[in-house]
Amino acid sequence: MLGLLDIFKSPNADILVKGNDLKFLGFDFNSDEKFYSTFGSPFSNSPMINTKTNFKLPECYKVQQKPFSALSKITRFSEEILFYMFYNMPQTYFQEAAAQELFNRKWRYHKKYSLWFSKEPGNEVVIKGDGYEKGVYIIYDPISLKQVKTECTLYYALLEDRSNSVVFNPYDISMSILLFFNHIF
Repeated sequence: MLGLLDIFKSPNADILVKGNDLKFLGFDFNSDEKFYSTFGSPFSNSPMINTKTNFKLPECYKVQQKPFSALSKITRFSEEILFYMFYNMPQTYFQEAAAQELFNRKWRYHKKYSLWFSKEPGNEVVIKGDGYEKGVYIIYDPISLKQVKTECTLYYALLEDRSNSVVFNPYDISMSILLFFNHIF
């Protein structure tokens, strides 16, 4: 409070603290003309010069383009990018799209462990029971960012089923997020 008291007493800071009456700056409040069309600067005594130029915008600039979606290329993303999207963009369309694409690539999400499993190519299931199977699987480890081979038992009830999921619409995403992905890829 003592600092504000010093500012109030200073004759140089009078304009900053108390403000100015705009009538003394030459504004005509009775005019129907908008201020922004003539007001150039509070430090200038002359009105703003007319900045309208005589040119015609070429028609090619007026074309309405279909919005580009980075997710339209999701089938070309590597698995590492899909895992990055899934684990680092929670509760977004990107996470949903990455999960669907990983499912399409034969990865299955384990709901209890929050990990992605895939059968190792070339290795068959060792034991297949009612509601489970045991075999060699590849697990994506989000901590080490690596795919790890392991032998384990998977219970089907603990795997997320995305076979009946809703079709993803990439055009529902805001343009700011699309610009982010367009910049990266």
